[in-house]
Amino acid sequence: MALRELGDLRQDAAEMCADLARIELAFARGTPFPRTLPQVVSAHRLACSRDGLAQAREALAAASGAGRVARLASLRDFLVRARALELEPGAAQEALELPRRPSVRLSGDPGLHGALPPVAVERDLPFVREREERAGMESALAAAERSAGGVRTALWEAAQEALSELERGEPAEAAVALHERGWAPLRRAEPSEPPPPAAPPVPVAGSSLLRPAAPPAPEQDALTAACEKFLRDTDALARDLGAWLLERHTGARAAPGGAERHDLLNFFHAPRFAGAFPRGELLRTVRRWAAMPGLDLSAGGTISLEEEERPLQPAGSRAVAVDPPHEVRVVLRPAEGPRALAGLLGAIGRAQLRAGPPPDAPPEDLWLGDAGLTPACGAPVRRPTRRPRTCGSATRGLRPPAARSSRGSCSTGPGCAAARGPICRATTSGRWGSPRSSMRGSTRPARWPLWRRCGTGSVPAPSRPAGSCMSAPR
Repeated sequence: MALRELGDLRQDAAEMCADLARIELAFARGTPFPRTLPQVVSAHRLACSRDGLAQAREALAAASGAGRVARLASLRDFLVRARALELEPGAAQEALELPRRPSVRLSGDPGLHGALPPVAVERDLPFVREREERAGMESALAAAERSAGGVRTALWEAAQEALSELERGEPAEAAVALHERGWAPLRRAEPSEPPPPAAPPVPVAGSSLLRPAAPPAPEQDALTAACEKFLRDTDALARDLGAWLLERHTGARAAPGGAERHDLLNFFHAPRFAGAFPRGELLRTVRRWAAMPGLDLSAGGTISLEEEERPLQPAGSRAVAVDPPHEVRVVLRPAEGPRALAGLLGAIGRAQLRAGPPPDAPPEDLWLGDAGLTPACGAPVRRPTRRPRTCGSATRGLRPPAARSSRGSCSTGPGCAAARGPICRATTSGRWGSPRSSMRGSTRPARWPLWRRCGTGSVPAPSRPAGSCMSAPR
């Protein structure tokens, strides 16, 4: 089946991407949603159908050529997500509205005003100075998340069923197959010398029995093995430098011992050095940094920046391709600190990706593409915030005297390279889970220790009930 023979399917998928982009833009703005997900699903029956996914799967299996395989693979990936939405449209809509529903009841005086939406509590959590107040907010968030366990379970089962329709074995194996883009698999280097023979079992003292051999290591997929290797290589950094920085800037020891998720969020905010990055100077700092390499922030008028503050608007910056490559929006909620500046720079990098293709490019290049390109385009642009020398020169004159450091010390604290290891480990933990929601499955018992291992922090008891696991954040 030629790619042009999938014209109806590709066109329906592109129109569905446009509808979902408008919903994403409303979420980033904190405004009412223009349409509900059930309405979107009912308007795009072909893209959400089992037959549409089967057509893309068969076309991909018969495809040849790197570009053709990459486009069909990106189309297949989107159709899997669309198929999961079609299986549980009501649960997907409820999960979309959960952050806006007043369900978090804080203790003390803030609780007298009634329940608050989780998006507002989560947005203000890293900026709270008092550790006890942050812990109370985190516990209230965890209690509100427990009520959403049924919704997330329904979404998880829908995703499992959609992955099973790929006919690539178990859902976990099918999820790994989604990352294939036609590249040749990496060849492992063969050992130059044969491994030494195994030592004979050692007899147990006082017994005629032999000590049992160690059980074989369980088989791991490529993604899990890569993440495990990264964690092993950075364990020393997390235990020594990461734990020391965490205790120095938050007063909490690394887990097990007291540090929780809210301590990590406050640590990434870098409150001691946040004054070097005023919220009112974000745009001016970005323009100054963009002028150094000659980067056009608007991409010829295609990218527009919205700076708003609404009650239901989430924290950070988001790049939304409304009509690529003609219209790309970057929605910013200004905040103080290097992390807010890095988020804005990363959103600009992702927006440049969507504004780059020519107008006559295939819809897969305009709307979809390789999922790994999106964070890859944001990382180089936000990298200056992790370099102490660059941060010091870019913010010279903007820092108050108390925020200026002496010679030989880092002028931006954990917002720069010092926190790169812990931040990467916390990001890698998303491969297994985070402490904000619950899921079903055989991997439940492993998720809580993995989060504590990756982030060197704990989570409050309400968010880890007996038998639950930690799923990836939305």
